[in-house]
Amino acid sequence: MKAILLLIIVFVFAGVTLAQTVVHPTKGSTERTELLDSLRPTVENELKQKIVFVINTISVQGSWAFIDGRLQTTDGKVPSWKGTKYADAAKYGAQSYGISALLKRSGSSWRVIAKIKPPNSFRQRLKRHPAPAGFLIVIDGPECR
Repeated sequence: MKAILLLIIVFVFAGVTLAQTVVHPTKGSTERTELLDSLRPTVENELKQKIVFVINTISVQGSWAFIDGRLQTTDGKVPSWKGTKYADAAKYGAQSYGISALLKRSGSSWRVIAKIKPPNSFRQRLKRHPAPAGFLIVIDGPECR
């Protein structure tokens, strides 16, 4: 009987999880603002400058959120990498202004789980130095163009 009850509970929770739809918070919404305000301090501390996010997409499902966009300064320019841990990579063209982040709701706030600022010259480097077929898997997204 306990096994049947446990099985029923598992199926109910699985159904609730699968039933959660993906939402895309609109510009100006409270949820979107909360998400970006949760990501901003980490990025601004790393880049040592104020940052504005230009968003491609924000997806939220339950307590998880994914942000994809690019970085610019408050005056609409591209960020400077000088004095950051990305300075050397940027000097050789291996730093992009793209950003992707995974966040998780913790209580009433969002916590950054992972963020990526991918290299923008990866595709060009592959053209100059092609790897063997099947050696690399390249995700075709805006950060690779």
